[in-house]
Amino acid sequence: MADATDVPPAQLVEGDALEREHVLNVYNAIASHFSSTRYKAWPKVQAFIEALPKYALVADVGCGNGKYFGCAQRYRGGGRGDTEAEAEEDNACRYVVGIDVSEGLLRLAQRQLQLQRTTALTGDCACRTDLLRADGRRTALRGGIFDAVVSIAVVHHFATHARRVEALRELLRLVRRDGVVLVSVWAKEQPKKRSRTDAADVFIRWEMHENHDKERHVYQRYYHLFAQGELESLAAEAGASVRTSYYDKENWCAVLSPA
Repeated sequence: MADATDVPPAQLVEGDALEREHVLNVYNAIASHFSSTRYKAWPKVQAFIEALPKYALVADVGCGNGKYFGCAQRYRGGGRGDTEAEAEEDNACRYVVGIDVSEGLLRLAQRQLQLQRTTALTGDCACRTDLLRADGRRTALRGGIFDAVVSIAVVHHFATHARRVEALRELLRLVRRDGVVLVSVWAKEQPKKRSRTDAADVFIRWEMHENHDKERHVYQRYYHLFAQGELESLAAEAGASVRTSYYDKENWCAVLSPA
């Protein structure tokens, strides 16, 4: 984890204002730089998506630059088939709706999708994806129609307990009764922390230089760090059944379904 500083308690009272200043505005400002560091899918998230039915409808809530969109076009363990039927099976494409509150990150995702649709460099089928700008607590999408929802590194950006519960409830609202939701959040238990703090609510600094010149820009992103068991407790409060939970890459993760 990068250097962390405690969030003054007074700032947590106004969750909307804190998120606007220290989440939305920051991600819009650092979108290109941030995106350049976020290009590789986490293996367990990739495996989760690639194991879904080949025509699954998937919502990626907090999609960022869309780095997981490509996973929806592949089957786990599938290569190029030797026969026409096998090739069709390997290339089966799921439909994805990518949602993010950051216009800057969505523009990068849109640019990447356009590139994939106009080139055939990899031989993979083009992503079947639409993009929507929305708050993760209120996506305005029709509920109960998605086979799966993924929300990777998103819920920890909501500034109050109530807003985090709302975020999980929205994810659960989107899926069918037999649908699944994969959620990941930053863990408080991080052995590689460079700057240790006992606080759960912290600012994490993001530093970048404009055009490689000497002008330095430092931004503070808000995070709520989840303690072990906290994600499962939050899920239960939101009305979820926890299928499984695990620790991965300094994150707590859980696969949920509507209770």
